[in-house]
Amino acid sequence: MELSEECARAKRLLDEKYFEAGRLRDESVAKGDLCADLRAQVGQVERDIEAVKIARAEMYREITHLKDHNDQATREACCQADQLKGLELEISRTHARIDEGVRVVDARTNDLRAKHLSLEDNERELARMHDMNCKLGAENSNLNRDNEHCAAENYDIRKNVDFQNGRNGEMAV
Repeated sequence: MELSEECARAKRLLDEKYFEAGRLRDESVAKGDLCADLRAQVGQVERDIEAVKIARAEMYREITHLKDHNDQATREACCQADQLKGLELEISRTHARIDEGVRVVDARTNDLRAKHLSLEDNERELARMHDMNCKLGAENSNLNRDNEHCAAENYDIRKNVDFQNGRNGEMAV
């Protein structure tokens, strides 16, 4: 029961980690797209700078701002990638714990099956011994009746022999 609860808890944690990994992956893709968009804007701004020398100072500030923003987005993307790697490592550890729990549950299930089969074999053997005991009891009862019948016959024969010996003794006199 405890292993099942731990397994369920581990699965819940795994589901939460998968959800968080998916969210971080989506954010990383969005930030990557944002970076691509920003790089495209930088290219356009550089072409505009070549075409329009008059607005150079203002455009330079815009480019600097966009580069800073791009760097920030890149740093965030790197941080999220690191977080994603950490989550994947934790997910793999959770999988390993779940697999170990499943192996323990399977081993205990197999032990219980083996014990159940042994119990059934023992119950069959006990029933067979009980039947044999009943048959031997009935046979013993029959032999006791035969023994009593033979004892009664022997008694009658001894009585008859004693009577015949008494008669023979009387005739001999």
